[in-house]
Amino acid sequence: MLPSFEINVDIKVLPLAWNTAYKPANDNFCDAEKCLLPNNIDSSNGIVLICGHGFHKECLTLYNDKCNHCFNYLSFEAQKNINTLTARLTTPLKDNEIPLVEEEINNNSNENNDENIQSILERLEQNIDNQFEILYQEWSNYDSL
Repeated sequence: MLPSFEINVDIKVLPLAWNTAYKPANDNFCDAEKCLLPNNIDSSNGIVLICGHGFHKECLTLYNDKCNHCFNYLSFEAQKNINTLTARLTTPLKDNEIPLVEEEINNNSNENNDENIQSILERLEQNIDNQFEILYQEWSNYDSL
């Protein structure tokens, strides 16, 4: 829900901050877990990062000038992908199952074969046209003799 517009939107269209467990705050400016300034509503010395989280400059230094909320979220998601890939790579293949990498290579080689066949057909057609032109020229010259 976007409070300012009072409409529901798909979270996929919002910046990264809205995908994390720590969403940008609606009632204050700074998204630091322990804001250093007593007036957390004041945004005059703050910055809103591209992810959507806002911080006072002093509070952002606590996070080494990066958004730890989004960094942690991305690190966790990357780790999930790594774990999934590792599990897939260490799972033994079933009988007659083709490895994904080999399947991809075969698909690419089929595409290359299609391109090679097309190229060969085009050259062959061009050669036939050239031979026809040569024969036609010879025939034309024969009549003039």
